[in-house]
Amino acid sequence: MEAALTLAARSYEHPGITDPADVHFVQIKCPLLTAQRITEAETRGEAVATRDTLKSMGLSRGASALGVAVALDEIARDTLTDAVIGADTTLWSGRASASAGIELMNHEIVVLGMSANWSGPLSIDHAVMRDAIDIEPVRGAFHRLGFTATGQLAPSERLRLVAVLATAGNARHYAATTTFSIANNTASNPIRITIDSPGLASGPLSGTVSIYGWAYETKVAIRKVAVSVDGISYANASYGSSRPDVCAVYPGNTGCPNGFLDARRGWPRTGDRERLFAPVD
Repeated sequence: MEAALTLAARSYEHPGITDPADVHFVQIKCPLLTAQRITEAETRGEAVATRDTLKSMGLSRGASALGVAVALDEIARDTLTDAVIGADTTLWSGRASASAGIELMNHEIVVLGMSANWSGPLSIDHAVMRDAIDIEPVRGAFHRLGFTATGQLAPSERLRLVAVLATAGNARHYAATTTFSIANNTASNPIRITIDSPGLASGPLSGTVSIYGWAYETKVAIRKVAVSVDGISYANASYGSSRPDVCAVYPGNTGCPNGFLDARRGWPRTGDRERLFAPVD
């Protein structure tokens, strides 16, 4: 949260925006915990907010969004504690959009705003909707930008509109599940495989999705790990990265400590209900 607060404040001050009210949108990409990162932190004698890697995704996004909210004077810094992050839905930002990923350890921020000294051809505004069909705030934003239509924009006005960005939020929480299956993952099977991410708490997937996990064979070395979605084969995962955290739990297995899956493959979305398979041989 502190990192997001500092970076957000610096980001909007750099282009000459002196009033937080002139910032209209902040997109922030933040890190999350993995089993390896948790182990490394505990080795250093540090504690983590949760050992659940999927829960850490939500906590990271929540902390980042609240950091933006403080930087933009939407909420007071003294109202925030670790306990309220991801728990108190009365604390939120009307201008922050956050996502989390395992591919980074810092924060990446994009700030959209308009300085009082701006003299270019483009302008920007924002509004917060109460629900998905609350049109009046949208009309208000259009009017502040000089559009006169009370309903749909006229063809001439549509030519002036460069982009509209909408995100879901407003302190409401919805849960979505995605099914993941691991073939032949039974106690009698000498092959053990776990997909760390994505999982049931990952939410709907779209575009390119990174996956990672681990696998071992109790008798012989694993030759490859293949990835398929809903029965459609995509590619072999990158296999062979070090997973000492898994070796510590399952010592003495073939391929340890360098034989564990750390796949970062993507696939195009194929439907609302997807199943990820990782066949091993």
